[in-house]
Amino acid sequence: MTDSLESEAHKLFIKRCLTALPHYYTAEATNHLALINFILSAQTLLREKVPAGIAPSLSDHFVPATSTFSSHTYHPNDTHIPSTFFALCSLYLEHAPASETLSFLNPAATIREIGRLQVTESGDAGSFRSHRDGLYDADMRQLYMAMAVVWLCVREGLSRTMPREHLCRMLRCSGPDGISLALARSFVTRSLNKREHAYGGKRGGEAHAGHTFCALATLVLLNDLESFATGKAGTLCPGRLDSNRYERTIRWLVLRQVGCDSARTVMDDCLAVWDWGGCAGRANKRADACYGFWVTAALSLISLPNGAPATTLLDEKALQDFLLRCQTRVAGFAPGPSIAPLTAEATLCQGELAVEFATAANRMPDVYHTYLALSALEKIAKGNEVRQTHDYQAHGIAELALCLVQPS
Repeated sequence: MTDSLESEAHKLFIKRCLTALPHYYTAEATNHLALINFILSAQTLLREKVPAGIAPSLSDHFVPATSTFSSHTYHPNDTHIPSTFFALCSLYLEHAPASETLSFLNPAATIREIGRLQVTESGDAGSFRSHRDGLYDADMRQLYMAMAVVWLCVREGLSRTMPREHLCRMLRCSGPDGISLALARSFVTRSLNKREHAYGGKRGGEAHAGHTFCALATLVLLNDLESFATGKAGTLCPGRLDSNRYERTIRWLVLRQVGCDSARTVMDDCLAVWDWGGCAGRANKRADACYGFWVTAALSLISLPNGAPATTLLDEKALQDFLLRCQTRVAGFAPGPSIAPLTAEATLCQGELAVEFATAANRMPDVYHTYLALSALEKIAKGNEVRQTHDYQAHGIAELALCLVQPS
């Protein structure tokens, strides 16, 4: 069992991925800019310098007419919210200050174009379509990415001394003139699963750790943007949510960690040992390396009465051990561990059950799980302390919590 982070091996793995990806990534052509960002973010977390020249490689996706980015797979000249989100995050990682890289961006035009994709009718009102023809993909993930793009554009506009009133006016409008923050907040409210007290992808959806993070992060961004738009704050300064309003959501998130008594009662003993310390995305599901990030990131957005982030309620040592067991022999992180923890209970996982749980797919490393596992380990190691560098502020607020692959 690996009990330490194999940093040097992971650096080589990420560098290889930046040069060429395995053949099975060809199905992810739509998510090209997301994959680039996962790789660059992983390099940042491994204290590697992000290679220069990222901006030119992203320029092929830039749409000057709308000041956004597109996905070449289906809509080469149309705005694509995920591509815009991940492109901006990648550019923020490359340079500080970001204005050196984002000089081509027109923040006002970007906000207006994002506003055109906001749904104003039907049960999805308040969320955003990923692109012009995205009729059915408006959900919590699209809302989070859209609000993160708007937040970054407002900050970029302020850095260029754009008129404050102009920016505020776009945050109080809807349609082609700006964004309806009130409509966005109502979508988050409707997406709360009142039985589980956590958030689904949209109204009536099952509570999910990834969607719960997107909802809480959206609320943090909305609080900040609304304070700015109404004149209560002179600049952008996001803060944590108050735990008094989210006690049941905190409880649901904490119970996603395998090892909580309440979670153990509904899980097979062998499964509980195999996944011990890890986090699951939904009730009665397997632990996965990526959910170590989703859960810790969601909890880090909520402040406890003593001022500490809610992540302190997790067994962080057990989660760290689980994530380290997800490291593979060829470097990188897989969704789950290839071996059970070395405890007396591990004898429960011998024979056919062990073979079933340690499938080849579960041991296959990928850039998505590698980045999110490293990010979760960073949060644990730093005690959720926020680094006050320019690039990490942008990286933190747009912390790539959105899984473009359908949540499982």
